[in-house]
Parts: sequence; structure tokens; C-alpha cells
Amino acid sequence: DFEGRDETPVVIDAVASDKTIARWVDRAIPQVREYTAPALDTPAPLPGTPMPWTIVPARFLDALAEASATSADGSSRYALDCVLIRAVDAGHEIVATDGHQFLVQGGFRLPWAGDVLVRRSPVFASKALPRDRPLEIGKTASHVVLRSGPLTLFLEPQTDARFPRVEGAIPGPGMSATRLHLDPADVRFLVP
Repeated sequence: DFEGRDETPVVIDAVASDKTIARWVDRAIPQVREYTAPALDTPAPLPGTPMPWTIVPARFLDALAEASATSADGSSRYALDCVLIRAVDAGHEIVATDGHQFLVQGGFRLPWAGDVLVRRSPVFASKALPRDRPLEIGKTASHVVLRSGPLTLFLEPQTDARFPRVEGAIPGPGMSATRLHLDPADVRFLVP
């Protein structure tokens, strides 16, 4: 919210027990943002857990980690900081892009129909998440839930974000995307 264009310091003041203000200067114009701080003694309840759980291979977690590494920050048009869990004929696949390249890993059977867009996270690559056994996945009304060993991750779908369409990025067989026209003199030079 308060990223500037230079190294100008940001001053954060707690002005009340439930209010914090951030102040900084951007291009010689003073900026102020006010934030309401939730009470620390009453954390929000965790969403319910899905029933039933579905077992997926541990490589699902690796696919999420690789997709997170492929994605990018800073796009105002598309949610390049998200990972798409896309439904396809054979199940689901994980898709990520930074706008220049994309990664698709498939072959996952998940317990829901349709696409889900979730934020990328470095936690997917964490060594604390076991990779020597399958993990469990499910979906509630509000979250995609991953359970790996003793850890449970609640991923909130990004319903208002747009992900770029990657379906047409790789042409199908028989689709020529490029044509080469050679001058007859060049043909004689290339073909002895």
C-alpha cells in the first residue's frame, strides 16, 4: 500500500489501540494511510475442514512450489502473483506465468469441478512440509485446504482476480504460426 518510488522512509505510528497510521513522502507529496488493527486477543476462527479429503501425490506440493517461483509481482491487469488450479478433461493442472513464460503441470485428480485461483506462496517450497508421502486436499465453501503431515494450509480463492488465458499459447498440431518466404536467389544459394 505504501511502496514508494525511492528510498524515502515510512513512519508507522500506533495512534490508538486499534489504529495505525503510515506516513511517507512520494515525489515531494506527503502520503498518509490509516489502518484498523484487529484485537490480538480474538483471532478469527479458522474455516471448517473439508469432508471428505482426497489423497494427491506429494508432487502436487512441488508443482505449487514451482508455480510460485514462476509467477511474478507487479501486474495491474492480470493476477500474475497467483497460481491457477485449472480443471481439464483429465483432472486438474497447475498453471503459473510471469507474463513471458508459463508453467503447466497436470495429472492431478482433485475433488471439485472448475478452476480455482490462489495466491502464490513461498510456503509451498518449505522443507517443513513433508514430501515423502502423499498429502490430502479438499475444498470448503471458502477455501482450498491442504494437509501435509501435521500442517494444514488454508488457501483463499481469489475470485475477483483475472488470470491470463494460456490455452492458446502453444499452437496445436498442424497450426502454422510462422511462414518463411525465400527469394529464388536465396534458395539457389542454400540448396547446392
